[in-house]
Amino acid sequence: MIRGVHHVALVTPDLERAIRFYRDGLGFTEVLQGGWRPGQEGSDLFDNVVGLSASGAEAIMLSAGNLILELFQYSSPLPQDTMPRSEANMPGWRHICLDVADIDDVYGRMCAAGGTFHAPPQNLGSLKAVYGRDPDGNLIEVMELMGEDHPMELKALK
Repeated sequence: MIRGVHHVALVTPDLERAIRFYRDGLGFTEVLQGGWRPGQEGSDLFDNVVGLSASGAEAIMLSAGNLILELFQYSSPLPQDTMPRSEANMPGWRHICLDVADIDDVYGRMCAAGGTFHAPPQNLGSLKAVYGRDPDGNLIEVMELMGEDHPMELKALK
C-alpha cells in the first residue's frame, strides 16, 4: 500500500549552490548528509540502487513541511551536460510544486536566492501560483491555496 511520496531528488552540478538556494534561501532544514565513493566498501550497493557503475556522489536531504528534498552532486560517472532545458509542456515528470502559506514572501525569497521567474505570482481565483526555476534551471511551481477547506489542501498538514 502506498502511503505517500517520501522525497524528490535533484541532481545538481553545484551542491553548495543548491544548498544555499533551498536551505538558506527557502528555509529547508538539513535532515541527513552523506555520500559514497567508487571502490569504497559498500559502494557496489549504491551502484545497484542507482543503476550506475563505479558511481560516487555527495548528497544531502532537506526537509520543509511534508517534503523531503534530496540533492545529489555526482563525482562519478560525471554527468553529461547535453539535456535540453526542461519546458512545462514536455512529456515526463516536469516540476515539483511547493504548497506555501505566503506566496509573495516565498517568491521574494526565491528571487533573492537566485531563482528566476517569467511572471510574479498570478491570482487564479481559488489559488495563486507561479512557475520558476532554481539556479540549475529545474522547474518549481509555488502555489498558495485560497480559502478554507480547499479541495487540494494537504490533509496531513491540518
